[in-house]
Amino acid sequence: MIKDKRPKCKNCSSELNVIPIKYGLPYNEDFDLIQKKQLMLGGFKYDNKSPNWHCKSCENKWKED
Repeated sequence: MIKDKRPKCKNCSSELNVIPIKYGLPYNEDFDLIQKKQLMLGGFKYDNKSPNWHCKSCENKWKED
């Protein structure tokens, strides 16, 4: 789930504090990443415009393909 190359935040240009957002039912291995703050849950409802990246520095969320 976690990419080797993370995008830069579109708001503050941070790269180190950017984590992916996962939608749907989390798996057991996801909970470890959530505890380490390396993954964020986005819930069950999502569409093509739902953000898939979150910046922990400025709390920005955005969609990146």
